[in-house]
Amino acid sequence: APSTTYTVMVRAYDAAGNTSGTSTPLTFTTLSLVPTLTFFGSPTSVAYNGNSTLIWSTTNATGCVSSWGGNVGTGGIYTTPALTGSMNYTISCTGSGGTTTGGVTITVATPLVPTVSVTANPASVAYSGTSIVSWSSTNASSCTTPWGSSGTGGTYTTPSLTGTTTYTVVCTGIGGTTMGSVTVNVGSPSPPTVSLTASSGSIAYNATTLLTWSSTNATSCTTPWGVTGVSGTYTTPVLTGSVIYTMSCSGVGGTATGSVTITVAAPPVPTVSVTANPTSVAYSGTSIVSWSSTNARSCTTPWGSTGTGGTYTTPVLVMNTTYTVSCNGVGGTSTRSITIHVDNPPAFPTNPILVNIPVNTTKMLGLYASTQLSECSSTYFGGIAAYSRFTYDSDNHQMLMWG
Repeated sequence: APSTTYTVMVRAYDAAGNTSGTSTPLTFTTLSLVPTLTFFGSPTSVAYNGNSTLIWSTTNATGCVSSWGGNVGTGGIYTTPALTGSMNYTISCTGSGGTTTGGVTITVATPLVPTVSVTANPASVAYSGTSIVSWSSTNASSCTTPWGSSGTGGTYTTPSLTGTTTYTVVCTGIGGTTMGSVTVNVGSPSPPTVSLTASSGSIAYNATTLLTWSSTNATSCTTPWGVTGVSGTYTTPVLTGSVIYTMSCSGVGGTATGSVTITVAAPPVPTVSVTANPTSVAYSGTSIVSWSSTNARSCTTPWGSTGTGGTYTTPVLVMNTTYTVSCNGVGGTSTRSITIHVDNPPAFPTNPILVNIPVNTTKMLGLYASTQLSECSSTYFGGIAAYSRFTYDSDNHQMLMWG
């Protein structure tokens, strides 16, 4: 009850036990105190998604009822959830003296607009280079990126870049949408380079050499020998004259050429060797002539052979004889000779025999050499020695003979 009425009557007693009469009744009423309430928020202004602490205390109250949680104690602390808008909080506290109500308003600021930071490291790259793009944001719940990520921050490694590229990140939050961009500058493509070398730039006639080539910044090469690779080796065919090999390599940055000159020495002059075994023979003897050559295609010999080497057995020799062999090649002609010395013929009698030959005598003479008979016969005289020497006088039909 808010108040109570009391009635009081008084009677007196002494030590002897004597009692007085009862007094006139006295009536009075007691009043109950009204509850007091202290209620506030700290802070009363918060950022978007911020919270506040509510504090309350009372006197003369037996219980309190709040707007945020029903029955609560007559004093306490309450932390609000994250607030996205201004809120009014109330509390009512009741006691015998009545009910007291208090309220507090928590003001919430407007939500912040998202912020986005997008950077690239490095911001400038060589042609076909890569960069790392980093992004971060505040007040954003999600972001949209060209590479498909929806996180509010992270890193991304670009693919190989062949042109200047701009990357844009869009981030969204309660406070709106914000975008950020970064541009990665890409340098011009480097021009191709070509290196073409020979294992030997000067070679002998009819020799080969090894070509080696390599390139940079090229996607393909064109060579006289039909290979399109950007590097490799090639063995030339047999070369008979100086030659220049030229190749080209192409890439995004253009085309480059490389050359190498192979100097081929003049063809070697043929060499000829002619020997005889033996080099001295007896009268009417024979010898074996041998010949050989280098760098020759054919040879000319007195005995009709055209080979570049071989042997030849002479006929019977009755005088010194020289054999000459001439050999031809790309480098020219060479000639060599060998002389076979022939011993003098055997000695003959010094006293001649005069033979008279009738006019009508038939005679047959076979000459072994220009002034020697190998055979002579007639009806007038018998056989004449093979090594006879003679002088024939046709006017007198006489023949002088030795031997």
